[in-house]
Amino acid sequence: MRIHSLTTRFVLTLLLSTALPFLGFGWFVRQGMRERLEAQVVRVLLKDQATLAAEELDKLIDEAHRACWMIESAAARQLDDPGEDELARELDLQVGFQSDFQLVLLAGEDGRVLATYEAIGGDAQRRESRAAKLPRDVSSADWFVRTIVEDRGLVWVDRHLSPLLHASPERPSYDPADFSLGIAFQVFGVSTDTRGVVYALLRWQRVQDIVDQRVERLAAETDLKGVHAFVCAGDGTVLASDDRSRYGRLAGAPELVAAIGAVGDDDLVVTHGAEVLRMAGVARVGRARFRELDWRTVVTAPESELFAASRDFGRLVLLVTAVAAVALVLWSLFASRAILRPVRELSLATKALAEGDLGTRVAVRGHDELAELGRLFNAMAADLTASREQLRDAERQAAWAEMARQVAHEIKNPLTPMRMSAQLVQRARASDDPRLAELVDRLARTVLAQTDQLARIASDFRQFAGTPEPRRARESVAELLAEVREEFAGLAEQRGIVLRVELPPGDVAVVVDRSELRRVLSNLVQNAFDALDHGGRVEVLGRAPGADLVELFVRDDGPGIDAAAAERLFEPYFTTRSSGTGLGLAICRKIVEQHGGKVLLVASRPGRTEFAVTLPRAPSEDGDADARGHRTNP
Repeated sequence: MRIHSLTTRFVLTLLLSTALPFLGFGWFVRQGMRERLEAQVVRVLLKDQATLAAEELDKLIDEAHRACWMIESAAARQLDDPGEDELARELDLQVGFQSDFQLVLLAGEDGRVLATYEAIGGDAQRRESRAAKLPRDVSSADWFVRTIVEDRGLVWVDRHLSPLLHASPERPSYDPADFSLGIAFQVFGVSTDTRGVVYALLRWQRVQDIVDQRVERLAAETDLKGVHAFVCAGDGTVLASDDRSRYGRLAGAPELVAAIGAVGDDDLVVTHGAEVLRMAGVARVGRARFRELDWRTVVTAPESELFAASRDFGRLVLLVTAVAAVALVLWSLFASRAILRPVRELSLATKALAEGDLGTRVAVRGHDELAELGRLFNAMAADLTASREQLRDAERQAAWAEMARQVAHEIKNPLTPMRMSAQLVQRARASDDPRLAELVDRLARTVLAQTDQLARIASDFRQFAGTPEPRRARESVAELLAEVREEFAGLAEQRGIVLRVELPPGDVAVVVDRSELRRVLSNLVQNAFDALDHGGRVEVLGRAPGADLVELFVRDDGPGIDAAAAERLFEPYFTTRSSGTGLGLAICRKIVEQHGGKVLLVASRPGRTEFAVTLPRAPSEDGDADARGHRTNP
């Protein structure tokens, strides 16, 4: 059956070329993540089992330590009365004592054995027979020297074949019942100052039982047959293991031995052996370390048992993905021809349309979705041709509206000082102010200056469509600031604002369009006045910090400008007042930048708002004049 719908073709192509590979890849990735997840679970499991074994050993060590307190009480009474067998009599009364300890020996301060107790199933005869074979002096024993001579108080002797119980302690043995854990500690008489040493041998089988039980539980819970657990010293030597043949040997490969030696209290070690890949969890026995016994518990499992199913599944998915990829390549080559040809034609037509060829059209064939897209493209091209003229008309109207806003804004600034000066003359006349003539003269000068400014504004906007004639000349900064002072003197007096103008020292000049720079300064000063409303202080300062730079500052002690508004002050049409077009500062920035300078808001906080205008300084005509000091006029 022939498929005419491009949608159907595209869906089939999408499913076969993307969905199926991603499905296969997803299964493969899922399996990989599953394997990683299993690895994490196994790591946690092995670590938990090693930690549980370490905790059980901690309990065993604590129990042995508590049992020593009981032995210490009986031994102290024995020291007071050596003739009595207090030690054996009291220990026989303790339930479970014989299952924990093999031998308890009490020696005097000189090393002479005072009493012994051997737990041999409660058989007194056998006990006396074994006691007769024990040495009568232990002063040369290492545990005795460390306890009495070195005054260690409490000494633990790690797993060993005790010479007190075995005639050949140097022989190799793989039976945990042969081994003991020794504990030596000092005792003192109850009523005398006699000092002695108690040496107790704890059955090593108790440690072995903990290891065996941990392996049995782990094998039952996880169905893993190759699990092993062991207790080893810090150097990797096996002290107890579910595999008895490993007694006294290294725990495994050098990698595992190094990991065992480096493990901390809460570390997790996952490593691999050299012969069979295995994973291992290691935990440190805290109580053993406290007793100067460097023990680690290790639980290992073969990696082959952990990930056999995952690997088989991964191989299957990989094979399926490879076969699917070959089929998808063949199908994609066939399906792409029907889809890409009209798309390529539409792409070329779109490019031509974007380059301005509005007469571009595409050939429409058939009734599928791409044919419908071609018809819509042709209709869009026709609409673009019709709307181009509408767009041009709209742009012209927008340009005229922009110009009208700028004209209104620029005319407003010159009119304000003229109006204020006229009002000042009216009040002076009404009150017979003796300064009337001076104020009238000031009004006339202000009107003449602002009329010139209005004429220049009108001229600039007349020449907006063309290039205005350059009007730059060398201008004195002091004269420009004096004109600003004169311009705003009346407004300052009317509003009760202190206007302070500080002129730069010496003959400081800039090459500028005088009226343009006046417009910038007037705009900044007017904004400062508007921020103060009535009362306050405005300062206009001129500085010449170097031979190449002139700085002009306009400050006021108004409420300041918030941070959000400060970032947008120089954007066109942005204003913080209810009236105004928001073009003033944008025009100021444009004028200053055209003169090679910068205008910035350098301070904005309550009590201080400051704008800075930086311009290139004009070279001196006859050399820089000597500084003549600051001229200040409040």
